[in-house]
Amino acid sequence: MPYSTIVEEFSARPLYILASFLLLLLVLHLVLVFWMKLGDVAWKRVDYVWLGTAVLGFLTASAQAEHFLSKRYLEIFEGPRTESAYQLLRGEIDTNQICLPRRRSAASSALNFDERNQEQEALCKRGKEIASKMPKYITEPFPPLEQTGYESLGIEAKYETGYVKGVEYAAEQYRQQQRSYVESLSAGKLSSAEETIIVLGPLLLAFALALRITKVTGDIRNARIKNTSQV
Repeated sequence: MPYSTIVEEFSARPLYILASFLLLLLVLHLVLVFWMKLGDVAWKRVDYVWLGTAVLGFLTASAQAEHFLSKRYLEIFEGPRTESAYQLLRGEIDTNQICLPRRRSAASSALNFDERNQEQEALCKRGKEIASKMPKYITEPFPPLEQTGYESLGIEAKYETGYVKGVEYAAEQYRQQQRSYVESLSAGKLSSAEETIIVLGPLLLAFALALRITKVTGDIRNARIKNTSQV
């Protein structure tokens, strides 16, 4: 037996479910129709039982759909998006643009060349330092931003504000995307209650259907008895 319990074995096998349905149908007919001989009011109350059981069975389909869709969405969308967000972040930090040397010109003094150059060199050095702590590629499960090796530049830029803002923006994008990935990952995991409902679902639906068919038999039986008594 590949499954640990008899309930799991029956739920996972369509032929077993069909056999369970037929057995329940037989037992319910013998007990409710021919032995207890329920009246019209009692059969009306049976409606509450089979409808409630059917609702529980339908919940299993919803739980299975959520699990399937969350897993597919994670693989197709959230995973690739998170990986792309990380590559963007690392590319922004380790860009060669900030490290390109500046050449002094006739207008350099008016543009605070030395100050700009010092800031550029400091940002280049800091960016390379941070990038060296971050892996070039990451895969699932994607870690939070703080666990990627990323650190804030820690330099208040006066001239190279575009580089600093670009890094900060990319970092925030990865942070948000990683959170979205974690949420999708959590949605794809079933709780103990959901697992129990999914396992019991096919048996619950088999019971609800068998009880509903039995109710039809009981209603027909009672109607025939009334017609016979009126003749």
